[in-house]
Amino acid sequence: ANFKLPPDQASPTFAHISKIASMVLSSKDRCVPLIDPLCTLLDEFELEANGRPVVEYLARKLTVSLKRNEDGTIPFQQLTSRSFGYYKMRSEDANSADAWLSGRKQQLEKILSDSEPDAPATWQQALAAKTGVSLKFICKLEESLPTAPWASVKTIDWAFWILDQFDPKEEDFDAFFRPEGLEKILARSYKNQKDPEAKRSIALAGIREILVDWFDKKPLLEVDMTISGFIANNEGVVKRSTKSDGMAKFARRFSNRFASEISFVMSALAQLVSEVEIATATDFAPMPGFLPQLVRFGFPSPYHFALSRELSTSARIEVHKQYEGISKYIEHDPSDDWDAVSAKVTNAMSVSLFSEISEDDIKALEDLFKKDIDTE
Repeated sequence: ANFKLPPDQASPTFAHISKIASMVLSSKDRCVPLIDPLCTLLDEFELEANGRPVVEYLARKLTVSLKRNEDGTIPFQQLTSRSFGYYKMRSEDANSADAWLSGRKQQLEKILSDSEPDAPATWQQALAAKTGVSLKFICKLEESLPTAPWASVKTIDWAFWILDQFDPKEEDFDAFFRPEGLEKILARSYKNQKDPEAKRSIALAGIREILVDWFDKKPLLEVDMTISGFIANNEGVVKRSTKSDGMAKFARRFSNRFASEISFVMSALAQLVSEVEIATATDFAPMPGFLPQLVRFGFPSPYHFALSRELSTSARIEVHKQYEGISKYIEHDPSDDWDAVSAKVTNAMSVSLFSEISEDDIKALEDLFKKDIDTE
């Protein structure tokens, strides 16, 4: 942090820097330059403002920051002036940095000027802006709510239902599931598809197969075998077919990164349901509110999640194992809110302790109590 070169090495050469780096960093470290994603995004708006749907999508992600501080959002000037990229530019030339910031804001406003209505945004428009999907998709999801599996408390049922709402022909799928993320998980089965629609179709099929294992009590090695098998079946003609490497590479990528992306989809659904409840004065089953956490950690029901809180662990396999011991004492009810779910799990854990006492133990306790009464 406060490393100083000797006086005779005040101007470090590449060899000096390499030597220092070799002392500090492992040879296996993969270092990349620090790049500010926000400033890079604004530069992309400036260079390719027209003719690219992705630019409009990314611009929608920032529309809330162009307005005054509403609903907890940060105004554009305040947000960008705190960025690392702006700090670097301002350190070199303050006037130039401020001019850059002003120009980028004008460009962003220009991109959005045609589509942004003068009237206050509806909750559907606000949700579309926050999630990056089209207003059409939000409205479609709202219209499809009656077909959701409201009678089910199984995460897999809800996950499959939400996947069914995506049309491979539409770009909304890419807003939730980043193509670069899918390529990391599904590798050549995704990359080798001929066009975006084919890629989205294969991605939907692949996610379904992975989720079946993810919500089951299968370890990462078995999940990885499922992913590798899917890749091998869909990667086309290759010199060497994909196989599991024994290190659960694909499954770990899914667990550490991609499960969070699916969780984000569930979060959007939960927000939509909440808005519909407010708009229609209707109470839906609480299951959508559980989904982001359930998907993220691979829990097949809210009761598994409640048990993980009792056990103070999010280890998927351990929670599955412990749940098997109390599952017969829990009655699933789609109307259970968090308090009801937690209470049922706590009660089931207590009852399971007594169920381990044999009839001989109970008779011995009765004799002991009787003896104590006779003594008194």
